[in-house]
Amino acid sequence: MVMLKGRTALISAGLLFSLAGLNPAQADVPAALDRVPSNAALVVAVNNLQQTKARFDKLGAKFDVPVDQRDDGPIGMANKFLGMEGLKKDGSLAFAVLPNADGTVDMDAPEEEQRMIVILPVSNYSAFSKALGAEDAHGTASITIDDNPAFLKDIGGGYAIMGPMKELIDGFEGKGGNMASHAKMIGKSGRDIAENSDIIMVISVPAMRTQIEQGVQGLKDQAEGMGAAIGEQGAQAAAMMGIMQGVAEAFARDGQAGIIGWGMGEDGVSMDFGAQFKEDTSSAKMFSKSGDAAKFLGRVPNQPFLFATSIDLSSPAIKGFMKDMQKVQTANPMMAGMGGNMVKQIDNVDGMSFVMGANKGGIMGLLANTVTFVSTSQPKAYLKDAADAAMKMNGKEIEGINFTVDYKAASQDVGGVKADTWTMTMEPGEDNPNAGMIGMMQQVFFGPGGMGGMSAAVDNGVVSTMSQNTPLFTSAIDAAKSGNGLSQDEGIRSVQKFLPKNRTMEMYLGTKSIMEAMNAAMGMMGGGMDLKVPAKVSPIGMGAGIDSGGIDFRIFVPADVITTLSDTMKAMKAGEAEGGDEMDGGNDTAPSRF
Repeated sequence: MVMLKGRTALISAGLLFSLAGLNPAQADVPAALDRVPSNAALVVAVNNLQQTKARFDKLGAKFDVPVDQRDDGPIGMANKFLGMEGLKKDGSLAFAVLPNADGTVDMDAPEEEQRMIVILPVSNYSAFSKALGAEDAHGTASITIDDNPAFLKDIGGGYAIMGPMKELIDGFEGKGGNMASHAKMIGKSGRDIAENSDIIMVISVPAMRTQIEQGVQGLKDQAEGMGAAIGEQGAQAAAMMGIMQGVAEAFARDGQAGIIGWGMGEDGVSMDFGAQFKEDTSSAKMFSKSGDAAKFLGRVPNQPFLFATSIDLSSPAIKGFMKDMQKVQTANPMMAGMGGNMVKQIDNVDGMSFVMGANKGGIMGLLANTVTFVSTSQPKAYLKDAADAAMKMNGKEIEGINFTVDYKAASQDVGGVKADTWTMTMEPGEDNPNAGMIGMMQQVFFGPGGMGGMSAAVDNGVVSTMSQNTPLFTSAIDAAKSGNGLSQDEGIRSVQKFLPKNRTMEMYLGTKSIMEAMNAAMGMMGGGMDLKVPAKVSPIGMGAGIDSGGIDFRIFVPADVITTLSDTMKAMKAGEAEGGDEMDGGNDTAPSRF
C-alpha cells in the first residue's frame, strides 16, 4: 500500500482520496476509527472506499484528469487494491501514525522506524491475504508491496491491519470500542466535520506538539525578518504575522485535536478545517459561544455581488480577535485612521455585514456599489467616531501620498434619515514614482468620481456606502431597517444549508459577477476570449461555526460552479488549440498543443 513508502505518501493518499467526496447529508463517521488506537498521533480515515473512488473518477472526468490503473501514486495503488479479492470494497479504511512510548512522534526518524499502520476492511481475510501473496492466513503474514516488505494480520470483525513494522503488527490487538474516545477528542465541531465528510484527517496536538511548535517558531522568525527588512510595510506585515503566531501558540498550548474533512457529492464539494481545544483552557472558553451571522446578511441590499460577508461579533473570541487586529491597523497609519473606530466601539457592536456589489461598468469602480452595515447599540457614537477617524486623515502625508478629506455631517436627507457625505483625494507627491499607477488604481477601485461615500445612523446600527449613489444608499437604508436584504438571495440561501450551523461568520463569492468582471478586464486589456457566463450560477460559500470549545471553518463549492469551471477550462483549452492551429497556418497535420 502507498503508506509503506513513507509518511508523506500516507498523507498524500488521504489528500487524493479526499477529492472523491461526499453527499454532505449522507456521510457518517468512518467506522474504521473504532479500530484505531485512541492515542494515535495522526489518522486519515475513509468512510467508503468504493464510493470514494467512484466519486473521484467522476470528478476527474469532469476536469479531464485521467486515473491510470498503472499509476504508482496513491490513486493508482487504490485502484489495484480495490481490485483484490477479499477486500470489503464498500468498507471503511484508516491510515494512522502511532506515537512512541513517550507519547510523541519523531517525523525525522527513518521510514522503517515510523509506526504507521493501515486498518483495512475485509469480507474474506483468507482470500485477501492470498491476493497479497501471503503464504499463510494465520498470524502475522509477510508480504511484499512494490518491492517493500510489509506485514499483514487479521484482527477480526471484518478488519485486517497492515504495516512495515513486524513487532507493531504482532502486538496489535485491534479490538473495537475506540470510537467514543475519538469522538471525545475531536469534540462536537469535529464530529460535525466527520459526519459531513467522506474523509477526515485528525491530528493529536499533544502528540504532534513538537512539530507544531517548530511551525510557531518559523512564524516568529518570519515576523522578525519582515520587521527588520522593509520598514513601515514590513512592520504591518510583521504585526499580521504576530497575530498568526499568537493563534498558532494558542493552538499548541490549548489544542486537543486538529481536524480536516473533505468531500464531494451531487450537491457540491466541501472542505472543512477545524480545531478542538482542551476543556477549561482559555481557548476553549473563547470558542464556546455559537453565533448567528446569517441575520446580519439581511441588513445589506440584495444586489448582484462580487463578495459578501457577515460576522456575529457578540462572541468574546471575535471581539478579542478584532482588538488584536488593532495592532495591524496601528502599524498602518491609513488603517489606523479609517478603521480604528470599529475596534474602539467593539464592545457596543454585535455584528456587521458587507457586500461588494457588482458594477455595470465592469472593473472601473469596483468598490462603487459597496455597502456596510454595523449593528451597534450606540449608532450615533459609532458614526461620530467614524467621522473623527476620517478627518484625522485630512492633511496627512503617508508614504508619499497626500490625503485631503471633506466630511459633511447630516448633509443629505436620504431614505428618511440624515446622511453624512465625504470625499477623500489622494495626491501622490511630485517625486512619487508610482503616481501614474496610483491614479489608475483610484479609477479602478472608485471610478471617475473618486473615493467618497455616505453614512447614516439608523435605530439598529450604521449604514455606509463607498460612493455617493443615492439610489444605492436608499436601498441600503431599507435593508438595514427591514432585514430583508441579501439574505433573501436565492443562490445564497441554497448554499447556506451546506455550511456549519450556528455560524459566527459566513462569506460568499459571486461566481457570475466575478466571471463578468473578468470578461470586462480582459476586454479592457484588448485580448483573451470571453468566458461563457451562465445565466444562473450559485455563489461559493464559506462559513465558520463555533461551539463547545471547537471551531469548524467550511468551504463549499456548489455542483453548478464546478460544472461552470469545468466548461470554462475546456473552452479555454479549445481556444488555445485553435490559436495554435492558426499560428501553424491551418495545417491539419500540425502537432496538437495538448
